Amino acid sequence: MSINNFEWLLDSIDAKVVQLNDFLIFELDDNRITFKDISHHFTWSKYVTNQIIEKLCIDIEKVFTPSERALVIDDDQQVITIDRSKYLEPHYFKSVMIVESQMAQFLFALILGNYPGNSKFKCQFNLGDGQFNALVRRTRLELDKYDITIKKNATLDGNEANIRLLMFEFLHRYETFLRFDDLKKYQKDVDLFLNTLISYYPDIRPYQTQMILNGIYVVLIRLQDNHHVGNCLDDRYLIDFNNLLPSAKKIFKGLNDIYQQLMPDLSSKQTREEAAYYWVNLGLLIGDFSSISRWQGTSLYHKILPTKKLLSQLYNSNFNQSLSDEVIDEFFSIIYRPSGFYLLNSDVILNDDVSDVNQKSSQAHQFPIATAFVHKLLQELAHYFGKNDKQVISALFSDFLGAFLSISNATDLPQINLGISLPAHRGIAVGLKYELENILPRNVFVHRGIYKTDDVVIQQINYSNYQNQLEVVIDGVPNKNEMIYIRRMVEKCYVDKFISDNPTNNLFEV
Repeated sequence: MSINNFEWLLDSIDAKVVQLNDFLIFELDDNRITFKDISHHFTWSKYVTNQIIEKLCIDIEKVFTPSERALVIDDDQQVITIDRSKYLEPHYFKSVMIVESQMAQFLFALILGNYPGNSKFKCQFNLGDGQFNALVRRTRLELDKYDITIKKNATLDGNEANIRLLMFEFLHRYETFLRFDDLKKYQKDVDLFLNTLISYYPDIRPYQTQMILNGIYVVLIRLQDNHHVGNCLDDRYLIDFNNLLPSAKKIFKGLNDIYQQLMPDLSSKQTREEAAYYWVNLGLLIGDFSSISRWQGTSLYHKILPTKKLLSQLYNSNFNQSLSDEVIDEFFSIIYRPSGFYLLNSDVILNDDVSDVNQKSSQAHQFPIATAFVHKLLQELAHYFGKNDKQVISALFSDFLGAFLSISNATDLPQINLGISLPAHRGIAVGLKYELENILPRNVFVHRGIYKTDDVVIQQINYSNYQNQLEVVIDGVPNKNEMIYIRRMVEKCYVDKFISDNPTNNLFEV
């Protein structure tokens, strides 16, 4: 189970349907593909392929109107045609499939505490006893990984932090696809809670408001059913009230007052625990790190400071340059967001996909040095927070890479000059220049002609008289393999030059 990916809610058939749809929209280079090629690509049998395509056709008709459909399936010709201009929301189909899955509906009913009973649920989804038992068994197995159980009265129990996280992520990700009729009974309390919090954060943005709102729903639902957070609190939520800044004291006291007003049956200890839990997670969720000192008096404060020092030391040792305090603060203001330190500081369900980002990400080819640095930084952070480094890298790589690129100085990176000389194919040379500029790393300057200062040259014949130049010989429009070779040559030159300029770095050590 992953907070970044709810595809575990799909059964095996629907998972294949979503997989095929994603392939057609995101991965397929052409605008049409035969059933036979689909079967070959996924190593599915002809029977399975036809079954999945038929199911995809049915589901598309349910989700989209004819004018909205990006896929046209021709059973007679055994071919699928893709019109990507109609795919304005590429993840819409997947979201609908996940939300309307039997497992999601089952789980959401448990979350809201309005499960209708086994008989009515089976009738609603036309499930036989065997199908229903398999659904329950699969749900239990997924939840059991995170110390969450389904009680006989059809409620969720176990690790309260993981339950609340699961609820929040589901609401946050799929709120536009859900019917909130069941949440209307909380509306009065939600409005009071929300308005009070917003008064403490006057500069709050709309997306942050929605996150706060979903968090409030989770709190109220769980407390209404007498589920308290105290059993899962750890030192992240330890607060020395006397050492809090006045602004932080005000917010924390306000939260205490809200809980006392809305949940008068809570003990003073439970009230403080709930307030601490919500306040810390609220800050992590909305990125309330405009001032690190605001967190003075919390155990989280003592975790934040070492991470800033880690970034500074790692950058200095690998780039032989120092980052200013302002730049470091800017970096952390970006990553102190839901996808960053929220994941690192929470009892989080990290992404199960631990694939090698270096191999899978196109960004890694464009930014090989930045990629290596971010990998190293995330490894160190994972070890610091006691997390699995592969999971942390898989979940956070893209966000951290973006943050790093926004603050990194281009002058700290090597400059590579690439010359193109194709006298017999000047039109190809022009087109190749523009294409390479979009796929090569930062600080790679592409130009026509070959000069002594060039690091890499592309030409029709091997005639360069300059030493220490990497040469690529082509004759005509480069094919896919030749483009990959060019990119690899440039990347090698780029990395080699960086290592030469920064002999103390260890980013590329195996």
